[in-house]
Amino acid sequence: MADLSKEQRASIWEALCDADMLTRYWAAMGQRYQQRVKYTNIFLAVVSCSTVASWSLWKQYPGGWQSLSVATAIFATAQPFLNISGTMEQIFNAHSKWVELELSYQQLWDNLGITDGSEAWKAFQVLQRSQVILATECVRLPVDEELKLDCYEDVYEIRSQQNQTLSKGKRNQVNSPKSNGMGGNGNGIYR
Repeated sequence: MADLSKEQRASIWEALCDADMLTRYWAAMGQRYQQRVKYTNIFLAVVSCSTVASWSLWKQYPGGWQSLSVATAIFATAQPFLNISGTMEQIFNAHSKWVELELSYQQLWDNLGITDGSEAWKAFQVLQRSQVILATECVRLPVDEELKLDCYEDVYEIRSQQNQTLSKGKRNQVNSPKSNGMGGNGNGIYR
């Protein structure tokens, strides 16, 4: 039974942490967009109903009624172009795929002492290819660098207690994600 090198184990651990961070990130982004959809729909419903319901009030302020009607029409017309609901759906799809990938990395990590090193490394390489494909799918999704860093801080804090192979020096080298919604080197991999 061949063992993995220290560097190989560290690579698997970092990929697990990266997938964990992106799972948290896309969950938070999904919640954010879900709120936007909700508030957009509430705004349209309230403004549309209030425009019709208060016709007697608008007789006194004809400019207000016209302005509100125009604003509602513009917002309703712009909504499909903003595609907030479509973006939310893509984000939730990305989140579910990152959850699957994180679980696969976690399973690989948990079985390192049981699985032959060369077999574990082959499994890791397959997961890495899946991660690159997934990261490519996420490139056009919205990015919030601050949120991403917050998620990475959470993962670092929680997982560094679980495994001491992720040293502070290594973390500082990888904590500079690029602006494409993925990890440090642009493909969702912090290295």
